[in-house]
Amino acid sequence: MARYIDISFKKTVKIDSDNLQEAIKTAKEEFYQPETQKKLLNEVNVTFKENPIIRKQAETIARLYQKESEFSQDNLQEFLDVLFGSDEVKINIYNEILKILKTDYHFEDLNIKI
Repeated sequence: MARYIDISFKKTVKIDSDNLQEAIKTAKEEFYQPETQKKLLNEVNVTFKENPIIRKQAETIARLYQKESEFSQDNLQEFLDVLFGSDEVKINIYNEILKILKTDYHFEDLNIKI
């Protein structure tokens, strides 16, 4: 079983600009400077916690697709495209669903893309 860990950190940086796009551009430029990056990473509180949602959603969707005769990988992919906007989340859930179907529901010929 895979575990999904969210890594997050919060840091607010003041940028002197009235223009939002300019402020974002300046913040990105500052962030990607090696010395600034190191300083920011030392100042922020980085948290690591499990994301239980991916596994739980995968288990629920796998239950919906547990009948091999009704299963279609294309149909599953289309279903996930409708539900999830993030490609990273979609890929993780898709791979988890296929693993669950193969191990828990004994699907034999699934092409698992991991």
